Amino acid sequence: MHVFLDLKFHDIPNTVAGAIRSAVSLGVRFVTVHASGGRQMLEAAAKAAEGSLTTILAVTVLTSLDDADIKEVGFSTGTRDTVLKLARMAKEAGIGGLVCSAKEVADVREVVRNGVVLVTPGVRLPEDAVGDQKRVVTPEEAVRRGSDFLVIGRPITQAADPVAAARIFASHMLRGC
Repeated sequence: MHVFLDLKFHDIPNTVAGAIRSAVSLGVRFVTVHASGGRQMLEAAAKAAEGSLTTILAVTVLTSLDDADIKEVGFSTGTRDTVLKLARMAKEAGIGGLVCSAKEVADVREVVRNGVVLVTPGVRLPEDAVGDQKRVVTPEEAVRRGSDFLVIGRPITQAADPVAAARIFASHMLRGC
């Protein structure tokens, strides 16, 4: 079994490196950091995981944010351009994976090419409530657009029958292949 430690570290480089070293020592497969923590933080995270089986995933822009939110927090570009800028920086810093909406995943793949894992949250079936998510896609869309892994939380964890819900999502993912 693989552990995905989704704590989205965002701190000074030394602190994030220490957190990554702790995750590596626990055998964590994936651990998240915020790409907006900057190049030095990303480089420290990548170095802390070097030589291990742990892949650092840099979160570009949360799927709960849209263009208006991005501008409100101080970014001068829209969501897509911000995602691409952060993705490029993370790749250059040695980060092995990125978290981004499937709405941007094809563009991100063009920027980072192969060898970088792309993880997509904000995945919902058409009948699911979107909740606090603003940039959502269906499982089929995410797979078709090039996502390597999907993050599906509440539609499964809050379902009356989580196992049945997971099976439904898996069947929809296969339709995207």
